[in-house]
Formats: sequence, structure tokens, C-alpha cells
Amino acid sequence: MLRTYLIDGQQVAITWIPRQLPPIYTIVAAGVPTTGSVEKTPAGRYLALDGEHRPLGTFQGLRAAVECMIREEQR
Repeated sequence: MLRTYLIDGQQVAITWIPRQLPPIYTIVAAGVPTTGSVEKTPAGRYLALDGEHRPLGTFQGLRAAVECMIREEQR
């Protein structure tokens, strides 16, 4: 599946396989894959992870989790 957002002026595409448990969301920002990812938690929230899979935060919505992961990667 695919979902796109405009975040900080750049096109961000999020893909995932809905039958995979837990769903892992991969992110491409401005045509470049990110090293981080987002995972859906058993509580239905979204966990942003950096490239080493350290938690960056838990969010109610997918977009907020992706924004956090992208901003962390741009540092």
C-alpha cells in the first residue's frame, strides 16, 4: 500500500504491507529512502525508529510519526 504526504515542502511516500505483523512503514522523502522507519504498535499507535531502531517517539497518527522520523534524520 502507498500513502503520500507533503512534509516540510517535500514529497514523502510511505509504503507498507498490510498483512505483515507488525506493519513496518518504509519512507521515501524527496526520492531518497530514509534510514529510519515507523512501526504500528499493538496499541494501534505508531512508533518512530531511527536507523538503529532506537525509539524516537510514539504517536496517535502515522503522519506525526513520519514527521518526527524525517526531522530526526535531517539533524
